[in-house]
Amino acid sequence: VDARLPNRLVCRSLEEGRFPFFPKAVEVEQEVNFGSSRMDFRIKNGGETCFLEVKSVTLVQDGRAIFPDAPTSRGTRHLAELALARQEGHRAIALFIVQRNDAHSFSPNWETDRDFAAGLVQAAAAGVEVYAYDCTVTLEGVSLGVELPVVLS
Repeated sequence: VDARLPNRLVCRSLEEGRFPFFPKAVEVEQEVNFGSSRMDFRIKNGGETCFLEVKSVTLVQDGRAIFPDAPTSRGTRHLAELALARQEGHRAIALFIVQRNDAHSFSPNWETDRDFAAGLVQAAAAGVEVYAYDCTVTLEGVSLGVELPVVLS
């Protein structure tokens, strides 16, 4: 599994306007400092600025994609930074890319990292948008698949 692949898929999909939650982006910057973190993307479209953090998901249990597969204080910090961006009037998105196509939904992994899971719930309550997409994997390559329902509980 290539941990950098989701960011490349997201960048290409943003440029192609493939996400219904985001029209074709005017300006996409990668690895941008915000607060005490480096966010994966800053997207500018007209007067709107959006910070987007991508998380690579590989774990599926009983048809549900879950993240993280190990405790991640860095991931929890990113969620807090997204909530801060939202508080400052920016759009903020946590985007989970499931690098497989056998999941029917996405949830935070409460058993592995309760802090991250609670942080995701808090970020969503603060206005951070949360989306999940699976991937189609073939011999020819990997492409962005379909949006998955997000279940935070």
